[in-house]
Amino acid sequence: MPYVADFPIPYPSKFNPEADAARRGVQAWLADSGIVEAAHPGAALESFDSWQVASCAARVWPEATGADLLLAAKFLGWYLLHDDEFDGPVGQDPAAASALCQDFVDVVNGARIEGASGLLRAFQLLWVEATDAMSEDWIGRSRANWVDFLTSYGDEAASRYHHTLPGSLEEYLALRRRSVGMETCFDLTERLYRCELAPELARDERLLTMRRLAGEMIALVNDVFSVEKEEALGDHLNAVLVIERTRNRTRDQAVALARDEVGVLAVELTRLETELLAEHGIAPVSDALALRRFTTNLWDWSRGSVDWHIETMRYRQRDRDLGAVKAR
Repeated sequence: MPYVADFPIPYPSKFNPEADAARRGVQAWLADSGIVEAAHPGAALESFDSWQVASCAARVWPEATGADLLLAAKFLGWYLLHDDEFDGPVGQDPAAASALCQDFVDVVNGARIEGASGLLRAFQLLWVEATDAMSEDWIGRSRANWVDFLTSYGDEAASRYHHTLPGSLEEYLALRRRSVGMETCFDLTERLYRCELAPELARDERLLTMRRLAGEMIALVNDVFSVEKEEALGDHLNAVLVIERTRNRTRDQAVALARDEVGVLAVELTRLETELLAEHGIAPVSDALALRRFTTNLWDWSRGSVDWHIETMRYRQRDRDLGAVKAR
């Protein structure tokens, strides 16, 4: 794995002091959920624990507390387990990938799927908890982002099936910013931090751009750390591989360019944050505080994702098989 000790993200690392409680909670959740149907459940749980899901939640949502931090850790665990379903043949079959995601799309669109089990049942329960006490405006925004994220799996599978190679990093990121799922995570920040944004703030073009920039930073970080895993699977959808091919660069050069791109995005994120907070400093106190908490968390996510990728064993293990993951 190309090891990058750091990325040019001008923001300090943070860590939630309730991480140990979240770790115990997410272990119990996985053990009781029926998601993993392993011959040796102890080994499966040990492998999952090495991914440091609760630590990731503690780094990217350092101000979440109690049940909210546990909800965050469960969601992150779900994301990773769901994503692994597409590492095999399903991830190269557009119809199969779309079909696998359709039930989840139905859930966010209001369906109640009776008899659901595994990842689908877990997601139904997580969605209910996430939307509790949130406004219809937030639910609508989050629903749209979930649909965009879930349908990206079919689009990625189509790219693999047809071997459609992105012509540039920019073209690749147009799809990657959907499949990385960060818009759904940023929506969760409003829920976990109790800082729901006023509709006009949530739709401010500068804030939407800030979300995109932070999402692309996190996607690039993930691609650097996961490039060898994806290359071994024959997957061409990785920023490092795209840079190598389209710019005729070596692996080390491509990693360096991906790192530099993160720095460029961070500069623009800083500029937009300064402008937005200055303008909305005269807004009602509750709106101004919610905006500041939200924009701060964009940085927590950007910095925390680097720290977690350095810490986790998820991208260093040759065999990450937890057993049979039950999708439905």
